[in-house]
Amino acid sequence: MYNALNDLRDLPQSKGARIISFDNAELRPGIVNETYMLIVNGMKPYITMEVSLVPLIYVQKPDFWSIEVLGIQTGIGLPAAGPYTATLDVTHFMGHEGIEVIGSNKTQKLKP
Repeated sequence: MYNALNDLRDLPQSKGARIISFDNAELRPGIVNETYMLIVNGMKPYITMEVSLVPLIYVQKPDFWSIEVLGIQTGIGLPAAGPYTATLDVTHFMGHEGIEVIGSNKTQKLKP
């Protein structure tokens, strides 16, 4: 039986993306009922780095859906720290109890 998830895990890992630290994470209700936005902020190590919030892949819905804070460096990296704010609509990535934000310095569980 073909298992796409195992094939994905067997692929080489990226060298241009890293889990980075965050200072604060908030879960806010959206404009429409039963929708949620995750807002994460902190300092990125490179001013030219893009920050993305990336949900992990699950076969079954977990109690807390994990979302990684990834810094993606492309091109020339300017090693000067700078602030970032990243947002993600987590309406379809909500676990039974909430979400878990994973950074290099800490993890934080948030409930709606």
